[in-house]
Amino acid sequence: MKIRLLPSQREFDQLPNESVLDAALRAGVALDYGCTAGTCGKCVARVITGAVTKISHSDFMLTEAERAQNSVLLCCNSATTDALLEVHEAEGSADIPLQTLDLRVRKLEVLSPQMVLLHLRAPRSNTLRFLAGQRAQLDFGAGITRQLSIASCPCDSLNLQFHIPASDAALFARIRELSSNETVRLRGPFGSFVFEEHSGRPSIFIAYDSGFAPIKSLLEHTLSLDREQAVHVLWLAAPHGHYLHNYCRALTDALDNVHYVPLLNEGAGHDVLSQALNCVENAGGFDVYLSAPGAALAQAHAALTECGVSAERIFSEATDAVFNFVG
Repeated sequence: MKIRLLPSQREFDQLPNESVLDAALRAGVALDYGCTAGTCGKCVARVITGAVTKISHSDFMLTEAERAQNSVLLCCNSATTDALLEVHEAEGSADIPLQTLDLRVRKLEVLSPQMVLLHLRAPRSNTLRFLAGQRAQLDFGAGITRQLSIASCPCDSLNLQFHIPASDAALFARIRELSSNETVRLRGPFGSFVFEEHSGRPSIFIAYDSGFAPIKSLLEHTLSLDREQAVHVLWLAAPHGHYLHNYCRALTDALDNVHYVPLLNEGAGHDVLSQALNCVENAGGFDVYLSAPGAALAQAHAALTECGVSAERIFSEATDAVFNFVG
């Protein structure tokens, strides 16, 4: 079934017996939702045309006025024909509310001697709504609190990923102490380093070292939109620092429009980046998403400007910035 949304006119496909909400998230649509289980009522939408049927129980009760307007909960209903729905979508990071969740540790995955991938799971009754590229504040106990980029796609709000570098010795040590199902408190999301969906331009994603975390989230979100525009991924890292090299290679093997170039960052980042950008045809016609330490941002901006990328098409975040914690 094909679903079209008002007022954005976004379209996506829904599988038989799949909830409209799950289909929308899989397609990268930033709908308003909360629990995904029929209890909070945040995903109420109005059916303009087409037919939907309830596929799971819901505790939330729609009002008589909502039922009279043909409103449904998207998390509990599936379209049985092509449908036109009136919904609320986030236009940007300002539309995403702050949340506080208690997450459970699922597992720790060693990506390299210098990087651990932390898998956390949200309760189904209170999942995290966020945009690709945003950050979350995590309280790991023992006095260790950090604001980290979410490294996973918003299409899966239950399972969240974070990259933990060994360079943060105190955090790295604490992470290695965590046991399965231990609780980590999250507050967020934060930040405006998000994808500009309405530009229609191809994308260049540039990461320095562990700055690949938000780039991975942005990349996966971009791919969920099923865009035909070219996507170039440039990752500058020290030798053996491309800790998700195989992941990136798999994307380029599977998708014709994705191009990945691992670059060695050994003190001449400007020159290395400039050479790589010169291999991108019409680099000035791209939107660029840049995640790097503050000291590298200026040189990266200079390399991009030299290649014809205008300043307003460069979206960047300093990976070593100190963010204020929110109590």
